[in-house]
Amino acid sequence: MGAGGHTPTAQAPFDEVLTGVETVGTSVTRLTSRPFTMVRFKAASANAASIFVAAATESATLTVANGFEIEPGDDTGWIPIDNLNLLEAISASSNQKLQYMAVK
Repeated sequence: MGAGGHTPTAQAPFDEVLTGVETVGTSVTRLTSRPFTMVRFKAASANAASIFVAAATESATLTVANGFEIEPGDDTGWIPIDNLNLLEAISASSNQKLQYMAVK
C-alpha cells in the first residue's frame, strides 16, 4: 500500500500531457500544429462569446453559423484526432481563449 493507505495505480496509457491556449477572433484561425492522440477543448469562462470549431478544409468556410459551438465555460470532452492543426476556429468577438489539454 502507498502513502495514506492508497494502492498505487497503474501508469496512464499515454506518454505525455500537453496543455495550451489558442486565441480566437472574428477571422478563421487554423489551430497550432501539435501532434497528439486525443484533445479536450474548453472555452475560457471569461470569454464574451462562443467559439466555433470545425475541420480545417479548403472546400468549406467556417463561420459562427456552421461550426461546433463551445460556449464560455463549456468543454468538448475527449476528441480523438492526430493534430491540433486539423481544426480551425472562429468567434463573433475578438481575443477569445480556447484552452486545450491533449495526450500523446
